[in-house]
Amino acid sequence: MPHLTLDNVTVHYDGQPARAVERVSIDIGKSESGRGDFVVLVGRSGCGKTSLLNVAAG
Repeated sequence: MPHLTLDNVTVHYDGQPARAVERVSIDIGKSESGRGDFVVLVGRSGCGKTSLLNVAAG
């Protein structure tokens, strides 16, 4: 399984007073169980879920 690490990520869009994502760190590694596991990103509308996924996607 691929490994994903995001360390102290901040996303700010030009012209916006607030940051979309601020100082988020996440480490998703190999499953302990050996089975395919899911990671879920949840939160209210506008909290930065899609912005964080865009950073992870490159």
